[in-house]
Formats: sequence, C-alpha cells, structure tokens
Amino acid sequence: MSPSVFTYAVFSFLFFSWSIFLFYWLPILEHLGFGVTQAGQLISIGLITRGFAAYWFYPFCIKRLGVIKFGQWLYPLLAFMTLCLVLPIPLGVKAILSVLISTFLPVGIPHSETIGSAAQKRYDTDYELARIFGSSSFILCILLTSVMTEVAGFGASLVFLGLILVGMSALFWKVRAFDTSTTSGAGGGRLPKHYYVYLAIAAALQASHAVYYAFGVKTFLDYGLSTTYASSLVALGVVAEVIFYVFCKKAARLNVLYLLLLGSAGGAVRWMLYGSFSSPTLLILASALHAFSFSASHLGFIYYVSRRVPEYLWPKAYGVYAAVCMSFATGAVTALVAPLYELSVSASFYCMSVLSGLALLGCVWVRKDQRQVIES
Repeated sequence: MSPSVFTYAVFSFLFFSWSIFLFYWLPILEHLGFGVTQAGQLISIGLITRGFAAYWFYPFCIKRLGVIKFGQWLYPLLAFMTLCLVLPIPLGVKAILSVLISTFLPVGIPHSETIGSAAQKRYDTDYELARIFGSSSFILCILLTSVMTEVAGFGASLVFLGLILVGMSALFWKVRAFDTSTTSGAGGGRLPKHYYVYLAIAAALQASHAVYYAFGVKTFLDYGLSTTYASSLVALGVVAEVIFYVFCKKAARLNVLYLLLLGSAGGAVRWMLYGSFSSPTLLILASALHAFSFSASHLGFIYYVSRRVPEYLWPKAYGVYAAVCMSFATGAVTALVAPLYELSVSASFYCMSVLSGLALLGCVWVRKDQRQVIES
C-alpha cells in the first residue's frame, strides 16, 4: 500500500466512523438502556474528556510511539470497546466504555491531520483529495446507517461502527512504507507565539457552529420543515464541503489568511440567514455556506500549521487545535448560548454571527499589523 493510498484510506475510514459517532451516538446510547438524561450526561462528560485527550494524551503518545504505532494500538482498542457494548454486560460497564470511546475516538481527528500533512510534505500526497475522500465517506455512511437503522435498529449501527474500526486497525498494521522519522518522537517543544493568534481565530470560527451542531436539526423542524428536508439541509452542507475541496485541489496555492477571511465572512452571513429565517430557499443557501464557515476555516488552519509550524510540532499543534477549537471552545459556547436559545432562536444565531465577525476582525488585524511575522 502506497503512502498516498494509506492516507486516503485513513481519512475515509475515520469519517465513516465519525459520521456514526456524531449523528447516532445519542440514540445508540438510548438503545443500550440509558435514559435521555443519562445519555446526555455521558456525552457531556465525553466532550470534556476528549478535549484533554487531544491536548495532552495525543502528543504524549506520539512522542513515545510515533504516528503509525499509535494507530496500531488506538483503533484495535476502540474496536474492542465498541463491540463489547453489543454484549450483555452491566449498564455501569457500558457507561465506562461509552465515555472511553467518546474520549479517544475524536483523537483520530488530529491523528489523521498529522498523517495528511506528513504525507503531503514527504510523498506529495494531495491533502484536498484526502478530505474529499473523507467527506464523501461521511455522506455515504450517513445514508448507509440511516437505512441500516430503519431495517435493523441502532444495535446494527453500533456493530457497523465496530467493524469500521476493525478496518481502520488493519490499515495501520498493514502499512509499511510510511516514513515518520520527523513526527516520531515528536510532540515536545513550544509552539510559536503566532500559532496562538491563529488558534484564537480558528476557535472563534469553529465555536460559531455551536448552535448549529447542538440545535440545528431541531431548529429546522421547529421552522415547520419535514424531517427529510431537515436531514437534506445537513447533507447539503457536507456536499458543499466536498465541492469546496475540489475547488481548492484545482486552485493555486491558497493563502492561509484569505481562507480564514472567507470562513469568517461566510459564517457571519450563514448564521444571519439561519436567525432571520424567511424561506426554505434561504436555508438552502445558508447550508451551502458550510463550505466557507467550516471548510475554508478548517483548511486555512491546516495550511497554516503545515506551512508555518515546524514538523516535529505538528502532533502538538493539531492536538491543541482539536482540543481547544472542537471541544473546549465549542462546548463552552454551547453551554453559554443554550439558555439564550430557549428565549430566542434568532438571537442565538445572531450571537454566532457576531462570533464570526470577531474572527473576521482578528484576520484583518493580523493582515495589517503582523504580516511580516505570520503571513503565509
């Protein structure tokens, strides 16, 4: 297996598993015997612990095991724990296993980004194509899992997740020709100061999705849309993401700051459209803006790390990014905005628009005052 094929396969398997975890984990926990409140508490605990896992556990393990050996241990353990949930074991044990899965499965995100950046630098692997494989797998898995759930219930989805992780494990035990000489033993050292400037911008952009992730489908249903229409709007966002990555693949080497500016502007407009709902057509446009609010923002930060951060610090850089932007910041904003959402749906989305606007101002400040230091 060539390094590029290995990288594309890693992204595909990861996003297969991530789609089930992201959209079906709550009903799977209910299927296992937990009440809605208990399931919500387990998810909340996992949201906190996964941040610490990405921030400390992932760089620590990469420093000692390296990228490939880490995968050889992580995914078999995840597969084992997932398939154990199918067995008739005590509910308390299921709770512990579910928290462990919620803690360590998301570590696959910085892990895959480390692999993608290393493959791009060493083997000229197409990172955008890897993301296209990942996002396409995400859409495909949502469709497969929805059909599977209708036919055989959420237990089948849990088994499917376990088998995906088994396949992920086989990838890491099969690969032989992936050079990790720089990232192996990495993870130590201090990140450059300008990293935290970009991290703050990325955190604001990712956290601005908090209302959408937590209440998006509920909001669409409350607007009077059908379940099929609401699900289609979510899927449309991922399709737009794929199209954006195709464009980036064909475009010239894109500027990091322009991508973050595009993500900021797209997010500000998107959340305004959601908040001031006037027609289903505008919701289609808003969903398509996921290509900017998420994809451009994410790609901009990944480009920044791969171009401006030393390679031996990539595991730490991606781990901190996953912890701060996709766990701590998003979780904190969700907790803060939840009471506001109950009072006014529109106001909660407008606050997300303001958050994107702050990120936009941050990009302008970076462009104006620190170009000589951190321009990419």
